[in-house]
Amino acid sequence: MAHLFIRQDIRSIGSGNSGATNVARTAGKLAGILTLLGDLLKGALPTLYIIHHAPLPWAQFIPLLAILGHCYSPFLGFKGGKGVATTLGVLLVLEPLFFGVMLGLFISIVFLTQLVSVASILSILLTFITSLMIHSSVNTSLLLGLLALFILIRHHENLSRLLKGVEAPFKAKT
Repeated sequence: MAHLFIRQDIRSIGSGNSGATNVARTAGKLAGILTLLGDLLKGALPTLYIIHHAPLPWAQFIPLLAILGHCYSPFLGFKGGKGVATTLGVLLVLEPLFFGVMLGLFISIVFLTQLVSVASILSILLTFITSLMIHSSVNTSLLLGLLALFILIRHHENLSRLLKGVEAPFKAKT
């Protein structure tokens, strides 16, 4: 998406990440929003297909492949985003309640801290904790726990910058 706006490979500028945050920072708000929507659809569409064509108790774990494909795309040299928007897409279809919880937390935390990485990590961790507190299904809590762990791992560089106090606040290019 960013290539349409800036005629450069997004992986060669900014953080080098192909996700919506880097796109918004380097190519502008519209490019970032379109990337965000595309990444969300990467999770939602395969999940929607799976739940209608493989209604098995464990089928909700198959969308993890969509998230892995986004994060380690063979089309991008096994690089990609960090999986947050794609996770939201999966949750939108599988668990709309937790989609709302995670999205609300994410927006609130970005508003308060201006740090997308903090919002990404905390929103999935708090969504997982919420699933445990309201006694959701074991499969749902397990899925959210796996996603939380995965997103935490994908943000290891951000965590290092946060600990050093050098993580950049979010500011989209205008």
